[in-house]
Amino acid sequence: KNEFFRKLAGNKIPSSCHFELTYLCNYKCIHCYQDHSEAKVGKTLATEDVLRILCLLAEEGVLFIGFTGGEIFLRKDIFQILEYARTLGFIVKLQTNGSFIDERVTHELNRLGINKVVLSFYSTDEKVFDMITGIKGAFRQTLRAIDLLREHRIPFHLVGTLMRHNYESFFDTVKFVRNNRYSFSWGNLLLPLSDENKARKINANLSSRRLLNT
Repeated sequence: KNEFFRKLAGNKIPSSCHFELTYLCNYKCIHCYQDHSEAKVGKTLATEDVLRILCLLAEEGVLFIGFTGGEIFLRKDIFQILEYARTLGFIVKLQTNGSFIDERVTHELNRLGINKVVLSFYSTDEKVFDMITGIKGAFRQTLRAIDLLREHRIPFHLVGTLMRHNYESFFDTVKFVRNNRYSFSWGNLLLPLSDENKARKINANLSSRRLLNT
């Protein structure tokens, strides 16, 4: 395995690609760095442009591709894109907030052989979770998505961002994922927000002392 990737690096062949498909999102996460303004959303790539880029990536030897957004399932052509990516032989990972995962979506993901679904998971405290996402009911939607992915045996990974707002429930969250044997990772890296005034108002970063305690 290591030798394989050494050869890729030696030949300057990229092994993976992180592909942001849209700026659109149905959540309003307080820490999100994306610009969801109409001007930005209007720059979303058309279907044919996405497919052309995928073809170029395949020709360059890319093996792994991760699709993210915004929220990827807001694209009406998402399954066309995923189908084409799998036809080209990519190993595909999806990052989503989970709100659009239902029986139909899980059936399609199974049919396409999606390698992994990455779900945002901020807290086991429902009020904290919903506050961070800005959407009432987001926590329950995520739990529903987890249940469906488990039921359909689709590999998934939970990822969280540790910040001032969910620090108090962080250890309960870790206990929850460990008890359920879920794959989970977290980070405290908060990328700069495009809106500086919003960034100053939120002030989501943890103190150094609290980070050391985790």
